[in-house]
Amino acid sequence: MLNQIVNRLQGQVRIRVETPFPERVLNLCGARNLAFWDMEWESETAFTCRLNRRDYYALRRAVKQLDCRLTVVRKEGVPFFLGRFRRRHALLAGLTLCSALLFFGSFFIWDFTVEGNQRVTDEEILRALQRQGVGIGTFGISLDTEDIRNHVLLEIPELLWITVNVSGCRAYVEVRERVEAPEPVDEREPTNVVARRDGLILDIQAMDGVRCVLPGTSVEAGELLISGVEDTETVGARVLTGMGKVEARTWYTLSTVMPLTVAEKQYTGEEKQGYSLVFGTNRVKFFLNSSIGTGNYDKITERTQWSLFGLPLPVTFVKETFRFYETVPAEVSAAQAESRGEAILTDYLHTLVDPYGTVSSTLCTSRREGDGLLVTLTAECVEEIADYVRASDISAFIVNGSVTAVRLINRLEQFGLRVPRDLEIVGVGDLEVLSLCRPALSCINYDTAALMEQAVELLIRYRESGPGQVALVPSGYIARNSTRSTLEKPI
Repeated sequence: MLNQIVNRLQGQVRIRVETPFPERVLNLCGARNLAFWDMEWESETAFTCRLNRRDYYALRRAVKQLDCRLTVVRKEGVPFFLGRFRRRHALLAGLTLCSALLFFGSFFIWDFTVEGNQRVTDEEILRALQRQGVGIGTFGISLDTEDIRNHVLLEIPELLWITVNVSGCRAYVEVRERVEAPEPVDEREPTNVVARRDGLILDIQAMDGVRCVLPGTSVEAGELLISGVEDTETVGARVLTGMGKVEARTWYTLSTVMPLTVAEKQYTGEEKQGYSLVFGTNRVKFFLNSSIGTGNYDKITERTQWSLFGLPLPVTFVKETFRFYETVPAEVSAAQAESRGEAILTDYLHTLVDPYGTVSSTLCTSRREGDGLLVTLTAECVEEIADYVRASDISAFIVNGSVTAVRLINRLEQFGLRVPRDLEIVGVGDLEVLSLCRPALSCINYDTAALMEQAVELLIRYRESGPGQVALVPSGYIARNSTRSTLEKPI
């Protein structure tokens, strides 16, 4: 690349050599250190090649002793170009000055490209660089990239890394954003895992806590999946940090109404074009008619950056095309409306499911509703439905077993949680001794005899007609000091 620039600045000539003995000419060039390149054979006695201007004149003097004919095919480079203007001094001076300005202008920054950012906007990054002295018109060679990086990272904490690379008159800014660390889980704080939405459990893995459901169980949103309370025979109730993974099959039903009449573009055939040159931040228009007029139009912009000998220049040629159109009402078929509605609902479905799982299958249906088409998308998905609820978000525990509930109260006191100030505890099953506890345990009471009778009846029905039978047992609520409510009411 550098040799090409030097040769064009010094001038180069492409010549055609005709001689019965071409090897003599080649040997002569080697003996006198005459460099040539881009050699092409036309025949056994003729070939073409390139030489710089000084070596060409030396070769022309040397071949006078040989039976050789040299023909200039093309002259290239600055000296030959400027030779055309030897008698046009003003034009030559203006051309020289313009070339010098363009050349030295290529060492300044006239354009920015920002890559790698998603949350932080381009404008925010460019404003931070501007405050560090890096903007339009900055001399690109003298940039202290390390100092710029440190100041920008301090100013924008959302960025983890930034670099500024200058190529010609364009600065390429690459950034990496910080990944938000997950909120740490306090293992001393009791936590339950509940269902984020309705679903059918496919797999449940309890890393800490007690698993409350089995695979194949249907759950509702908010239902307890992994409990942070464990009842043990040795130490009683233990408060754990409920953690785990719960994979479930879920279903979505999304609907939208699509219009059957839409406004459609219809191009009139009228077009206008405008041309302009952009010098850094300045723009010079060459519009024949700068007034675009009224009406709707699409604007198509084509940008071409100029370069000099492969070096980008701070000059951009801009071509703008304005295509005018009118909006006319157009009928949309039911199939087209259904296809558009399905695409919209599918995109929205993926925004709901993709953070947690994948979409297994979809079914799209439609029906006419007034002036529009009601499009319904039914989807089956597999996703993670575990949602963590910490003690700070828990207002009460219902514990299966009154003795376990008493043990839980004692365990919570070891963690500094007071009942019922911090948490309300309700046990299932009433015992006389519960009123003597501190605090006295509120509980859900039921008729034990009626429960046994219903259990026997269910067993008989199961043997006769199989599973699926449900029986309800009357129960009541006994309010004591483990809850803040003192109203007794039936459950």
